[in-house]
Amino acid sequence: MTLAEAQKIVNEYGAVLASKKAMINDVSGLPYPKIQIKAALILAIAATEDKVMRSNLRSSYISLADWQQGIGMGPNPFDALKANPSDADLLKAAKRIVEAAPKTEKINKLVKAETDALVDELKCLGLWAD
Repeated sequence: MTLAEAQKIVNEYGAVLASKKAMINDVSGLPYPKIQIKAALILAIAATEDKVMRSNLRSSYISLADWQQGIGMGPNPFDALKANPSDADLLKAAKRIVEAAPKTEKINKLVKAETDALVDELKCLGLWAD
């Protein structure tokens, strides 16, 4: 992958990150497969000397954990804690949260495990710290 190709992938992924409406999203919403985005981000992190940009790129790398298989395009139960304009009262909101709890716990474990793995990958590559 060339630096120009990596930049294109990183820019498109950044646009998707900036426009996402949920905390956890379906992987099908990514502009490229995760493996391709990861490769582009690794190249970009290694290529830039700007500490702020490197930090932002590392955060974007770790944010890949927020994109999981089978979530669907939403709204989904993983956003149960987000304010919902249709929740006219606290009881409705509480019911939504209780109903979503089992699914939320499962997906949160997946996201946490992938987040940890992504951090470990950056550490192994020597890209975790400046």
